[in-house]
Amino acid sequence: MKTLEQGELHVSRLAELNDPFEFRPALAWVNPVFPHGVVDQFLGFLVREFNPKMGIVSFSEEIGDPVLWSHYADKHRGMALAFDVIRDDSLWPMAYPEERPTFDVQKFPGMTLEEAKAMVHRILAAKAPSWRYEREQRVFVDLPSSRLENGHYFHRIPADCLVQVVLGIACPVREVEVQEALWAGGLGEVAVVRARRCLTKFKVLV
Repeated sequence: MKTLEQGELHVSRLAELNDPFEFRPALAWVNPVFPHGVVDQFLGFLVREFNPKMGIVSFSEEIGDPVLWSHYADKHRGMALAFDVIRDDSLWPMAYPEERPTFDVQKFPGMTLEEAKAMVHRILAAKAPSWRYEREQRVFVDLPSSRLENGHYFHRIPADCLVQVVLGIACPVREVEVQEALWAGGLGEVAVVRARRCLTKFKVLV
C-alpha cells in the first residue's frame, strides 16, 4: 500500500540481495596457493564497484505461480502490480545456466570492449537454475537519480506504466482502499482485481 500511496518502487541494493551468488562470477581454475576466503573476497569486485552507484528493480513474467505469491506476496495476503513495459535494452531478462559464468582473468586484459561487456553481461544476468521459476526481468536504476529515505532508495513509477493491481487470494485489503491509495500516489485510474484459485490446476487466476 505504501508503494501505491507514494507512487514509487523500492530499489534493491546489490549487496543486500537474497542470493549470495549475485554478481559474483566463477573462476575457471583456482590456484590452491590462495586461501578460499581471499579468492571469494576478490570475486565480489563487481558488487563493490556497482553497489554505491546502482540498484535494481525486479519483475516477473509470471503471475499465476502460487509459489511466487507465497514467497513475495506475504503468503497470498499481499498484492501484485502489473506493468505495461517497453521491452528495450533497459529490461534485462535473467538467465539460469547450469554452470556459473566465469571471469577469465588471463584473457580479460586482451579483450575488446565488446567482449568485456558481453562477459560482464553474462555474469550480471545469471542466477542458479533453481531460481528459474521466478522468470525474472530486471531494470538497473541509477541511485543518484532515485529518492533516498532512511537509507532506502525509491524510484518513481512512470506515468501510464502501472495497469493493474492484483489482490492476493487472502489479501485483507478492500478494493476501494487500493483505489484511494492509487489516487494519493498520483497513479490515477488503474484496474484493481482479486486473484482466484484455479478449480482444476495449481494456478492462481487473475
